[in-house]
Amino acid sequence: MRTCVPIMAALLAAAGCGGPPEPGRARIENPVVTLPAVPGRPGAAYFSIRTNRTARLAAVSSPAIGRIELHESTSRGGMSRMGPLRDARLSPAAPMTFAPGGRHAMLFGIAQSVRVGQRVALTFTFDGLPPVSVEADVRGPGDAGH
Repeated sequence: MRTCVPIMAALLAAAGCGGPPEPGRARIENPVVTLPAVPGRPGAAYFSIRTNRTARLAAVSSPAIGRIELHESTSRGGMSRMGPLRDARLSPAAPMTFAPGGRHAMLFGIAQSVRVGQRVALTFTFDGLPPVSVEADVRGPGDAGH
């Protein structure tokens, strides 16, 4: 019985430490690509990002899209303005949401083969977390649900 006490104490001490820290990860929720109303113009992507660790969204890419830029729309004094997203820091406290009228990903050079109803691969690259690849639903301009 005496040999059991030190072993039990060691097990309890290890359990109290919680083990190794959980690896950092991000989860992309509800990814949607919206095609432009006029072919050849930019489209947009909307999504939410949840993370278990502080990090920064560095980029979004896709083999079906020539270039993706992170933007945000703001309103001040009755005027709306769109420009580059200046701060894409993620916090485990709240998801970062990209939605119409706010943050969004502008999609330039969408492949002509991309059609409504298909899915498009998007890869999210982070500073401080491993990349995440997802499939986004492709919707037409004005389609409900985003």
